[in-house]
Amino acid sequence: MDPTTIALITVGFVFVLVLLGVHIGVALALLSVLGIWGITGKPHVAISLLNTTAYSAVMDYVFAVIPLFVLMGILATLSGATRDLFNSAQVVFGRIRGGIGIATVIANAVFAAITGVSVASAAVFSKLAIPEMERLNYDRKFSYGIVAGSAILGMLIPPSILMIVYGVLTEQSIGRLFAAGIGPGLLVTAILSLGIWLMVFFTPRLGGQMEKMARLDARAALRAALRPWGVILLIGLVLGGIYGGFFTPTEAGGIGAAGAMVLV
Repeated sequence: MDPTTIALITVGFVFVLVLLGVHIGVALALLSVLGIWGITGKPHVAISLLNTTAYSAVMDYVFAVIPLFVLMGILATLSGATRDLFNSAQVVFGRIRGGIGIATVIANAVFAAITGVSVASAAVFSKLAIPEMERLNYDRKFSYGIVAGSAILGMLIPPSILMIVYGVLTEQSIGRLFAAGIGPGLLVTAILSLGIWLMVFFTPRLGGQMEKMARLDARAALRAALRPWGVILLIGLVLGGIYGGFFTPTEAGGIGAAGAMVLV
């Protein structure tokens, strides 16, 4: 069979398998092997290429940044710094309708600057924010939507692991990609916060009941701003080091994880 025909059939079957629920990586690997086998007529060539490609793809030193940033997020959570971050946002925004939801978005945006991965953000704030919103009788679907929606900030606000992987694969400047993600990240944060406020304003039952809190004076605001000092130092250490050219993103992941260990 003509190689072009085999390639077109392979591409078509990729979509079929994905729609059937097969993982994208599995579908691509399987059909790539079958396609090369069909073109060359030699199964051992296809399997050899699969082994070589899989090994070279994951053994790049740069990809060590992924587990390092995940480790940094886990350690920051264990140290209590993430809870301090959420509590501070709650003190400031918890006085308005839907305030706990807005506090979750703001805390997620800051936490994104030390994890770089959305899954970690969703896991952390599912444990921190959902119980608080349930306590105030927020609509359950609305609460889950807030956490899931704001978790996307983890892959948009630098240091984003997806940006690092993309920069490596396309040979682009990771520092420039990080700089380009700041504006959109802040914009998404603002839009999510405004959306929560508007939804609760027009449909009050979504936001449950208001929590009675003490009056916010200058001293309380300053105390709330300084409470998550650990997270602030980690962000300054990681992003400052990358932008200042003191270390690479992979080294920043290692140093950030070490800094989080000190917090623990």
